[in-house]
Amino acid sequence: MCAILFTNIDRIRTNQFLESLKLMSYRGPDASGFFNKNNSKLGHNRLKIQDLNDRGNQPFSSQNKRYICIFNGEIYNYKKLALEHNIELKTTCDTELLVELFVMHGEKMLTMLNGMFAFLIFDKKSNNYFIARDRLGIKPLYIYNSSEGVIISSEVNAILKLIKTIELDDLGIRQYKKLRAFHNNRTIYRNISSFPPAHYFNS
Repeated sequence: MCAILFTNIDRIRTNQFLESLKLMSYRGPDASGFFNKNNSKLGHNRLKIQDLNDRGNQPFSSQNKRYICIFNGEIYNYKKLALEHNIELKTTCDTELLVELFVMHGEKMLTMLNGMFAFLIFDKKSNNYFIARDRLGIKPLYIYNSSEGVIISSEVNAILKLIKTIELDDLGIRQYKKLRAFHNNRTIYRNISSFPPAHYFNS
């Protein structure tokens, strides 16, 4: 497993963001990376599996340097997709295939993927971001929405460290007490939801 963290909230400083990212370091003890542009911050903790080389560290830049990717998961058919779409990979990590396939096909690339994933791709030119989660929701992804902006994370605890006020969600609490589970993408916290499986969002 790895950990991803993103925010576009202006008031969150670099040191705060890195402290929050550190809370998830156990998910990716092999490397930790950070990217910041126009108050959008991307962080990643990496567990090396397919490519043990540092060239696979994230945040990972596309070959055209426009897009930055943070990714938790594994794409089982990444080598096959690289051949089918004539993508010349510079590394042996599936993250590179993921971002290059997005450059070529945008959101349509999701139908091609065989794997488990939660990822975010940031467009340095427009400051927009694209997030997606695998069909079964194997890889976790949480999102906090406010008037200030968003925080997107592999874990709720990293979000809690960055928000000003923590409010409990009464319905979420009742769901968990009765069913020992959350439904409709709720969590125990107000304004923090689980990003639904088999979904994507393009800002």
